[in-house]
Amino acid sequence: MFETSKGGPTGEVWLTVPQADFSALDGPGPIRSLSPNEGARMAAAGAELFETWDTSATSVVQDLSYGLPSLQR
Repeated sequence: MFETSKGGPTGEVWLTVPQADFSALDGPGPIRSLSPNEGARMAAAGAELFETWDTSATSVVQDLSYGLPSLQR
């Protein structure tokens, strides 16, 4: 988890979750088993915490990467 310190909105927080590959994104997630009512309650609680929410996938070229020890083979 990272907080923006320069060049972005103050207090902006980034959460990075490394995945083995893109197919890992198709698997069961932590909210998959929620009922529609539970999902609505979770969305309402999140709306009180977050101004915006964005999900993106970024590919890292390991040979050109620096400082990500978990990606080292």
